[in-house]
Amino acid sequence: MGEEVENPVPAEARLWRRVPEWHWVPDGAGGIRPSSAAFKDDPDDSPMSATVAAESTIARTLDPVRNHESAFAVAEFPAATARDQGQRVERKPIPNEPAHVFVVGPKPKRVVRELARMSVWAWPPPGRPYPEHDTPQDQRVSDNARPAVSEPTQLAAAGRAAVPWVWFVWVTSVCLLGLVAAWLLFF
Repeated sequence: MGEEVENPVPAEARLWRRVPEWHWVPDGAGGIRPSSAAFKDDPDDSPMSATVAAESTIARTLDPVRNHESAFAVAEFPAATARDQGQRVERKPIPNEPAHVFVVGPKPKRVVRELARMSVWAWPPPGRPYPEHDTPQDQRVSDNARPAVSEPTQLAAAGRAAVPWVWFVWVTSVCLLGLVAAWLLFF
């Protein structure tokens, strides 16, 4: 807690949270949004982790999952929203990520829903290919990856352009696999 007092995360700070593909859900308007479950505490019972966007880069945020078989996107939400929901944002630097923070506090459904509602994509689905270099240009790659978003509820509109081809590829792959399986069974 001492680091928090010495170097608190500003209320106007934006936080980044890695979101695995199993937490991407349809938004009802043809896009994808992060599920509220993406904002729960980590499965190992440690508080929800995030990074301070202004002090990190997308590449560094994604480095720990770069070789993971699942895809990840990055959601961005205001530190003030977390605090408004009774959460504490505590600095917890880790190796290779000095901007790492914990979002500490109980996270009932209303809290995680609000964090999800107030989030926008900083690195939208499908996630890959990830940025390769830890350069200042990566830091706000979201400005190039998606249109500017004025309201958090426009999350779907922000990521919609990149999403249709993902669904097309997925559906096509499933259909082709089904045809191959049927062919192998009957011939």
